[in-house]
Amino acid sequence: MVLSREEIDAVISKLSYFFGLIAKLLYGCGLRLFECMHLRIKVVNFDTGMLTVHDGKGKKDRTVPLPEIKEYRRYYLHKTHVQKAIKRAVRKAKIPKRASAHTFRHSFASHLLQANYDIRTIQELLGHSDIRTTMIYTHTIKTKRIKEAKSRLDF
Repeated sequence: MVLSREEIDAVISKLSYFFGLIAKLLYGCGLRLFECMHLRIKVVNFDTGMLTVHDGKGKKDRTVPLPEIKEYRRYYLHKTHVQKAIKRAVRKAKIPKRASAHTFRHSFASHLLQANYDIRTIQELLGHSDIRTTMIYTHTIKTKRIKEAKSRLDF
């Protein structure tokens, strides 16, 4: 499932500040929910605008660009609170898709592909060890391009 940028913004606008911050990190950095929940202030380099994810899936580390977020606070939340808040926000935003916290990561990757980012760069940002895992996101782009194609009768 992939949300459009407008749908992402609509969901985030329906979230309270701390849940919205988490959703912005999920989408803006392509984080998995457990990676976001385990972030600590020491992994954020405000000078360079980079965030280091330690012990991601496969116990790998990676560095991703930090989205421009105006305010940072410390919160202790359980992942189920975030999941429920996102589900409620999707309903409030009247989005008929089955979106979850992980949808923000899928949307991150798909939007980078749509913006013509290199597949290897996306692989690195997502922390995939195998390019085939990253290639799964190309189906979204293929579907979009097929929908945008015109019938030969329309010329």
